[in-house]
Amino acid sequence: MREWIKQAVAREIYILGDGMEYQNILDFVKKYNIEKRTQEGLSENIENYKKAYPKKYSEYFGSVEIGKLYRQIDNVSLSLGNWPECSYNHIVSRINIRYQGDYVGYYKMVFNFDGTIEDDIFYLE
Repeated sequence: MREWIKQAVAREIYILGDGMEYQNILDFVKKYNIEKRTQEGLSENIENYKKAYPKKYSEYFGSVEIGKLYRQIDNVSLSLGNWPECSYNHIVSRINIRYQGDYVGYYKMVFNFDGTIEDDIFYLE
């Protein structure tokens, strides 16, 4: 990792040695309960989608209960935004939504380094 990138994000998340110490992201995930909050965010988005677009919901998911969808975190990553200044950085969690084994979309939750939610994205194919 280039030195100037390290300096750009070091104020917000600890950078050690030649790259980021992944333990810092693991600690962030635990401290701010990222897994549970992302899963709850997905459930809320799907419930809102079901209410707003019942016909489309039925096309995607039939009559399945939300709890039966695959809702495990697929990845958590550091996002360095506003490249190359790296002045808009976040931790991003992602769930690839699967129904009956098929990929149907994804849900991302974007966190500031203080654990607050910056944004979330719900996308169906």
